[in-house]
Amino acid sequence: MRKVGSILMVLLLFGTTLLGNLQSEASTLDDTDGEQGGLMDSPWPMYGHDIRHTGRSPYSTADNSGVEKWRFLTTGGVDDAPAIDKDGVIYF
Repeated sequence: MRKVGSILMVLLLFGTTLLGNLQSEASTLDDTDGEQGGLMDSPWPMYGHDIRHTGRSPYSTADNSGVEKWRFLTTGGVDDAPAIDKDGVIYF
């Protein structure tokens, strides 16, 4: 009788653990905000573009004429690289 009780306890523990893991996995796969991929699917996924922070873009600049389109005066020096969001807004 003791052996049967031990086996039942192990099976019960295993079953609840398995169900808990399945439920947890299902909740992490649920995409509630509608976005998929996050920053890794963006053209510039992190500071410096890649894991080595090379700052090099994979896109061609052959069509770029090199003409300055705008200039922004600051009251002091800018010590960091600007961040550009998906709408083209530049943040210092």
